[in-house]
Amino acid sequence: MKTFIAFLLSVGVVFADSENCVPTRVNGSEVVRCVITIEHSIYEINASECANYSNDCCIYDGECVGKRTGNKAEEQNLNRFRNVFIREARAAIKDADQTAAEIAGARSFPIGLPGIPSSCYPPAPFPANCKVKRNEPYILDPPVSVPYCVRIPCRQKNDALDRDLKSCGSTAGCYFDQALFEYREAFGPSVLPGVPVCHLAIRNKFFQQKSLDVVNKYGSWNPYFTNCLLTQFDEEIRKGPEGCNLLRILDAFYVIPKMAGWKTINSYECALIDGCWRPGNGCFYPVDISQVRVKSGQREITFQRNEIIHGRPRCQVFDTSSKLNILNSYHRCLSSGCTVDSSITNLYYNHLYSLGEGMTSANHWKFWGDVERGHVGAYNIEAVLEDYEYVAPPDKTASPSLPSAPSNPFAGDIFNFPGSDVSGPPQSGVASIPFPMLPQTGNSGCGPAFKQYDGRPCEPPKLPERQFSKHCPYKPFFVPRFPKLTGKFDGCCDINLCYLSKAEISKMHSGPSHYYSEWSFYSECSATCGMGEQKRYRRCISEDRSKCTEKLVDTMECFAQCSSWTTWSPYTPCPNSCHPGGIQTRTRQCLPPGGHCDGSGEETQECNRLKPCQVPTWG
Repeated sequence: MKTFIAFLLSVGVVFADSENCVPTRVNGSEVVRCVITIEHSIYEINASECANYSNDCCIYDGECVGKRTGNKAEEQNLNRFRNVFIREARAAIKDADQTAAEIAGARSFPIGLPGIPSSCYPPAPFPANCKVKRNEPYILDPPVSVPYCVRIPCRQKNDALDRDLKSCGSTAGCYFDQALFEYREAFGPSVLPGVPVCHLAIRNKFFQQKSLDVVNKYGSWNPYFTNCLLTQFDEEIRKGPEGCNLLRILDAFYVIPKMAGWKTINSYECALIDGCWRPGNGCFYPVDISQVRVKSGQREITFQRNEIIHGRPRCQVFDTSSKLNILNSYHRCLSSGCTVDSSITNLYYNHLYSLGEGMTSANHWKFWGDVERGHVGAYNIEAVLEDYEYVAPPDKTASPSLPSAPSNPFAGDIFNFPGSDVSGPPQSGVASIPFPMLPQTGNSGCGPAFKQYDGRPCEPPKLPERQFSKHCPYKPFFVPRFPKLTGKFDGCCDINLCYLSKAEISKMHSGPSHYYSEWSFYSECSATCGMGEQKRYRRCISEDRSKCTEKLVDTMECFAQCSSWTTWSPYTPCPNSCHPGGIQTRTRQCLPPGGHCDGSGEETQECNRLKPCQVPTWG
């Protein structure tokens, strides 16, 4: 409180410097007169004459207040005005303290400057010109109700603000959720987990800069100035950041800006969180005028089992109506610096494979080979599909079933055909993706062994689904004898597939970004016997290669069990016991199955080549 009184006194001096009021005495009684300067001459006029010189003096609190004259009476006048100001400032502070005691500390912030008619002196700068009241709005309740799930901390790495109402409120734009604080005190951090008690509601850069100027000049911020600042600079705050004008450039280059806010946000709320309002489209983050490109939002760390996936801030609309739309949304999301949910990234190659179902078998093989080599991916899928004569599959729920393909003589489990060897160095891009040993898809064979029978490539194995809690922790609730939560829960139980990191919201911008394609599957072991290595590959999708600083090749050690031949089996019988002609065969096996052995597993020879038939003799 003493600090704030000193602040008020210092402001009082500023006001006093701008005015001069001189009372005079006539026959021992004080007469209110005003010393004014008219055409470089000094005159004394009484209060009734003051109205004729409104630009030079005026009446305040029954006294005549005028501009400074520079004469000897100036210091007396200055002291008198200062005393009037300090008297009212102390009275206002006393009222504020009394009010604070009545509401048990909930509004323990001192009221700001006393109201002084602005017509009595030239306009003073903010916050000296604020006419604050005890029931001033936006002291404890923010002007924008941010849903719980997208609130961000008032200050990073400052948990103390979550336990101190006054420290939180003394930080410009920050608000303390008293109800949430009481629930946390009683039931622990599991109540609305991850939601800060002291959250930054007003993120507008103009507001933050103005409040910072006050802090730099007077040493602290008073929440009683919030409404005054919002009112006086309403036009500047609604104007939005400079980077909003650059969003049209992103449109020209087909870069989708990042969405800001929440479902029901309006234009004023968008301005308060420093967003760009686009009528008919919503609120978006601006472009950084100093650096158009933004950092990648691609996630490198693995997802945690207990990670909360509900209510993550939406970055873009993600279209899941078809495999092609999923891949296009995947590319647009990452190329804008957003993050894609792992349920999409885990099935990246499966979505690509599914597009081959709209191609002929021959084109499917060609398409899948280009996917393996990294020539085709989500970044160019729509542009290259015509090269493979892709036809979008019909809606299976509305169309009759198609005639079945010709029967495959090797389908099912009748013959035990080994998988084809697809190892070898990659041509370019990603490495070849190995197929399973006995590839089967339903009742139809797949893989190179079945290619001649109109078979298709085998679908890559699906990664296990991520395990996460399906319980949404962001739902309204009420406990008797506890205050009611007053915040919003809009969209807090949604699972956004293209989202933003809450940790980056305070410095979020729209713009183009780079990203890396998903890792290919590991290639086969380079060794046929003993230790070797396996490699997997990925591509950097960016027009600016300087941003591609991560590795594109990943190597893993592998061990190939050494194989050897069994002994030869006996030759098969000849068709004739002695007459030359026919072929007999013997075989051997390479163990373990799937290993590599030099030489052939089969030998043949002519029958009875050295065994002529005996001619019988007649007796």
